[in-house]
This record gives sequence, C-alpha cells and structure tokens, in this order.
Amino acid sequence: MMIACMDGTIVGTCGAEIARDLGGMEVYTWMLTANLLAETGMVPIAGKMSDRYGRKPLFIAGLLLFITGSVIAGLSADMTMLIVCRAVQGLGGGIL
Repeated sequence: MMIACMDGTIVGTCGAEIARDLGGMEVYTWMLTANLLAETGMVPIAGKMSDRYGRKPLFIAGLLLFITGSVIAGLSADMTMLIVCRAVQGLGGGIL
C-alpha cells in the first residue's frame, strides 16, 4: 500500500516535467488518471480473488505487476507507453 501511495505522490509532483520531456502535455492528466482508474477498478476484483486464492499469492502477483509496470514506465519513450504502464502500475497497486 505504501508503494502505491508513494508512486502517486512522486508522479503527482514531477508529472508535468515528465510530460514535457516526453512531449505529451496535452495528455498529461491521463498519466495520473489511468493509474487511479485501474487501481480503483482492481480493488474489488482483487478482494474477491484473495478470498478464493489466498492473500500471499495475490500480494506477490500485485507486487510483480507493479514493479514490471514501474520498470517499463521508466523506460517509456512516449506518453502513450507511459500511460499504459501507469495503468499496469494501477492494476498492481489495486491488488496490493
């Protein structure tokens, strides 16, 4: 949970600079929104899945998904790739 919260705070603080560097100021808000939408949508699904499969496997899956999204987001070449990776981070954060 702390990782997902820190992620939102860090990107919220330096998001405009990231969008400017990647040439995507017109879709800057989607960088934040994609993460929040994916995370919010994943929370009830992850709750049901954790009842069925257990907490530990879901925690590991969420952590791996979040880390994968973070690494690929760091390597993003444009805003579209970054937005998709932020959504993947949101899915992982929703599981966590």
